[in-house]
Amino acid sequence: YVPPYVNLGNLYRLMGKIEESELVLRKIIDAGVNLPDAYNSLAATLEFKRLSDEAEQFYKKALEADPQHIDARNNLGAINFKKKDFANAWKLRESRWDKLKYKMEMKRFKNPTWQMERVDTLFVWAEQGVGDQIMFAPCLHELKKFANHLIVSLEDKLIPLFERSFQHQMSFVSRYEDVNNIAFDAHVPAMTAFGYFRKSLDQFRRAQKPYMVPCPDRSAEFRQELEILAEGRRIVGISWFTKAVIVGSWRCVPLADLVANIPEDIFLVNLQYGDVAEDIRTLKRTSGRDIYQVNDLDPFEDLDGLAALVSACDSVISVDNVTVHLAGSLGQSSEVLLPFRGDWRWGNPTDSKSLMYNDMTLHRQEEHMSWTGCLASLRTSFSD
Repeated sequence: YVPPYVNLGNLYRLMGKIEESELVLRKIIDAGVNLPDAYNSLAATLEFKRLSDEAEQFYKKALEADPQHIDARNNLGAINFKKKDFANAWKLRESRWDKLKYKMEMKRFKNPTWQMERVDTLFVWAEQGVGDQIMFAPCLHELKKFANHLIVSLEDKLIPLFERSFQHQMSFVSRYEDVNNIAFDAHVPAMTAFGYFRKSLDQFRRAQKPYMVPCPDRSAEFRQELEILAEGRRIVGISWFTKAVIVGSWRCVPLADLVANIPEDIFLVNLQYGDVAEDIRTLKRTSGRDIYQVNDLDPFEDLDGLAALVSACDSVISVDNVTVHLAGSLGQSSEVLLPFRGDWRWGNPTDSKSLMYNDMTLHRQEEHMSWTGCLASLRTSFSD
């Protein structure tokens, strides 16, 4: 009975046991079972070994067995994105709307989905997390050419930052607002809209410029405060974990290991959300290194304040979380620490620069779950 073996292979992968996952899933296929879920699962496991070419072949086998297999189409889209075949990547990733949870989102709308035609009022709606909403935002400038007015839905805590940064012909509403209370002619999910305008490498490169504007007063206040405390030292903001569901733990770097690879003559500033006071006290007690925390700033709830603090630093070091996207959107110089299997948005595993943001360097794990090589790469960046 095959399904439990597929589930076991998937569970091993989620546990980080990649070799065990591959062994179980290959047994199914070697036994001659022509099951699209097995092909898709093995391909996903092979991606964790950076065997993208072989993974692509198994995704295609899944689609040969079932041309409408949602996960295989979506995952193949991610492979195409890493290969910089952007047009096919976005087309395949539209298959997400066939998933039940996304279907329910789409069913909210009575108006048509936008197809790049000219309309009076276009509703651009948030479909994913805070980082995604920031990352897809630059296409709002391009969307203005197709509508007299844009209405954009966002997480509430992003609205002040967006209202300052995108002031013309746009209004912003909570993503939790009932769409029946909003008047518009057509609607488009944010990632779908972004894909319309990023179908070539040149389009990505031309869009690599800052598009978020921090609060100038708060940024200046933070900068003055940090300069006094830093006493001439370089000011670097750091963030070291994420609470992202499922794969979040793979993106988190131990704070002590991170700081050990940052020169001691650098003034460190906390950009990490969550209750990290005890982590910082432990670091100081065991290593003598301190991380400055700005009083009365909640980096999780006050994203406008976090953006101002990010802009007040000389540079940023962070794992893959919302801090990275804020830094990139502000044009802040950033060093990003990525797991062995980085998310599709960070491109091919050999890429050291971001497609999405300028002045951002990517440091990747050389082995699954090991930060040694990644942190060594970060360390060398201080001597360049």
